[in-house]
Amino acid sequence: MATLTVRNLPKETLERLEARARAHNRSLEAEVRELLGRAVQPGQGEPDLGQLLELVDRVAAMTPAVPQTDSAELRDRMRAISERILAQREGRPLEESAGLLDMDREGL
Repeated sequence: MATLTVRNLPKETLERLEARARAHNRSLEAEVRELLGRAVQPGQGEPDLGQLLELVDRVAAMTPAVPQTDSAELRDRMRAISERILAQREGRPLEESAGLLDMDREGL
């Protein structure tokens, strides 16, 4: 096994890492090892679309009197944005006809 030294880590980053480690009942070293391992796994850096959609639904349920964007529309936009990110990472051309660029320009 190799050793890695990280210099000039901002204090707030360290504090967040320590909080994550406590929340997961791990040492700081074990938490950083887990995060680094997950970060370099293929497909692990992208957000989980299902979790994002679940969060959207939970927020909408907490604010019923506030006009909400239809979750189906948000889902479609998130899928389009995710596809664009994957296409860029894989070096594939982005197809305007697929609506990916238009949706991304609109934002969420």
